[in-house]
Amino acid sequence: MTEPSHPIFARLYDPVMKPAELSVLADHRRYLVDELAGRVLDLGTGTGAMFPYFAEAATDGDDLTR
Repeated sequence: MTEPSHPIFARLYDPVMKPAELSVLADHRRYLVDELAGRVLDLGTGTGAMFPYFAEAATDGDDLTR
C-alpha cells in the first residue's frame, strides 16, 4: 500500500481535487477566511490551496515562502 506522503500522491492530489475545489470547497474556503483580520499564520499548509483565499482577505502581510 502506498503511504499518503508518497511523491505520486502529492503530485496527483491537486489535479484530482480540482473538481471538488471548483464545486464545493471554494465556497467553504471563502467562508473560512471571511472574518479573518490581522496577521494569520497558516501552519501545515499542505499544497497551499488556501493561499489564494488568504490573499483575497488580506490587507497586508509578509510572504514567508521566499
